[in-house]
Amino acid sequence: MDAQDEDAAHERADPLVALAHEEGLAYFIESLWRPRFRTSLGNERRRKKLLDTLNHFRHLDDRFAMRLPDGQQRPEYLLAALRKLGAPRLCYIMSDVRDLDGLEIPLVRAVSLVIEEASFGTFISCVPGRLAYFQDEHRGDCWVLSRQD
Repeated sequence: MDAQDEDAAHERADPLVALAHEEGLAYFIESLWRPRFRTSLGNERRRKKLLDTLNHFRHLDDRFAMRLPDGQQRPEYLLAALRKLGAPRLCYIMSDVRDLDGLEIPLVRAVSLVIEEASFGTFISCVPGRLAYFQDEHRGDCWVLSRQD
């Protein structure tokens, strides 16, 4: 990918793409908290509040969340795990890091940015409702989210 392609790949996601990914993330949220997550997406003020809660988020559905072991919380391990589960080349980011939130970028770049630079709660959505990654602001709370049903 040349520099021009790299710049183009850092654009904000199309609103329909963003909506599909964000609604898909709700499938990884425990059922009692899922309605709150969904209703927060459509309101700018509530969405900001939701993004802030990602920093200490404890509402992932355990059935679909696999914690990455401490020694594997590096970009190369996460990238391999997501690709093995079918991650495509592009992904969507929902994050309390304002510069990352709403981007649709190459998976390789997203994984690098999120693991190495993001210090706040962040989702990487690979396949809406099927495959994602989450980390909160505490290094070590890193989860691969997968629904293969």
